Amino acid sequence: MGIQEIDLTPEELDLYKCIHFSPKGGKLSHEEYEIASTAAASLFLSLLKRKAIPEIRIRYFNDPAFNTSSKKSHKEIFEMNGTSGEKIYKHPHFLAFLRYFIFGPDLPATIIDAFSKIVSRESYISGSDMPGLRTFVRSETRKYELNPKTASEEFYKLALECGIEEYLARMIRNAVHTIR
Repeated sequence: MGIQEIDLTPEELDLYKCIHFSPKGGKLSHEEYEIASTAAASLFLSLLKRKAIPEIRIRYFNDPAFNTSSKKSHKEIFEMNGTSGEKIYKHPHFLAFLRYFIFGPDLPATIIDAFSKIVSRESYISGSDMPGLRTFVRSETRKYELNPKTASEEFYKLALECGIEEYLARMIRNAVHTIR
C-alpha cells in the first residue's frame, strides 16, 4: 500500500492556482485572503464531491483518534473555536489540511518511497516491526535535517496511509518526535 496522488480536474487546478499557501511568516492582503479562502473552500468541496481524497486523509481530519495532540478531531477543534460548516474550509488554518488532502504527507519523495517499500514487503505490520521502522524514521529525519516536531506528524500520516494501524503509527510518530 502506498501514497495516493490526487489528480486535479482543470477546474480544480484553476482554483488551486488562486490559493496562496503563504510561506511561513508571510501574510496575505485582505483581498488575497478572500480570493484564496473562497477558492480553497470550492476546491475542497469539489474534491469531496467526487470522492478524490483518500478516506484515510478525511479520517485524519474528522476522527478524534487520529489527532495526536488532542482528544478532539481537527474538525472539532475548528468548531470548538467558533468556526463551523463551510466556514472551516475558508479558514486560513485549513490550508494545511487542504495541502495534505491534495499532496499527502509533506516528506521528501525518497523517504516516502523507501518507507512504502519497507512496509509493502510485509503482509502485516506488527509491533515486532517497530524497532526497524523507528530506526529508519529517526535516521531519515536526521539525514534530511527535518524538524522532528513537524516531521513526526508527517511520518504519522505516512504510516497511516501505508495501512499501518493507528497505535503503531503513533509509535512511529513518537520515535521522531522525541529526537533532540
